Amino acid sequence: MTYIENPKEFAKKAECQLIECRGFYKDALEMLSKKLSLYTKISMKIADKRNNAMILHLKL
Repeated sequence: MTYIENPKEFAKKAECQLIECRGFYKDALEMLSKKLSLYTKISMKIADKRNNAMILHLKL
């Protein structure tokens, strides 16, 4: 399993330009907020806050 701690450093090593880095669950929480349990909502918010799940937009 591989993970990225620093998106800027990753983009530099991959010889790409980092355009955007955002939380993975932000949009899902907005769309599914009424269908999720409290525990799931808290887990998703914590993962986004700690940058455990990220979406990276890179320019190749």
